[in-house]
Amino acid sequence: MSKPPVHAFFVGRALAEALYEQLESAATNALSELGKFDAEQRQRLRQFTDRVVERANREADSAIQNRTGTATT
Repeated sequence: MSKPPVHAFFVGRALAEALYEQLESAATNALSELGKFDAEQRQRLRQFTDRVVERANREADSAIQNRTGTATT
């Protein structure tokens, strides 16, 4: 009589450990993907900001050249 409850205890314990390992793996993968996504978004934002600043600098240089070009003419 004592053997089936003891066996059931160890089966339940093994099941709980296996489920915990699966959950841990899934959480680790999800956090890893979230980290990758965050890094990619930061890189895209950095590139976008660089393009905006470059465009603003070109337009400012062009405006200065046009202003000095028309002033000397």
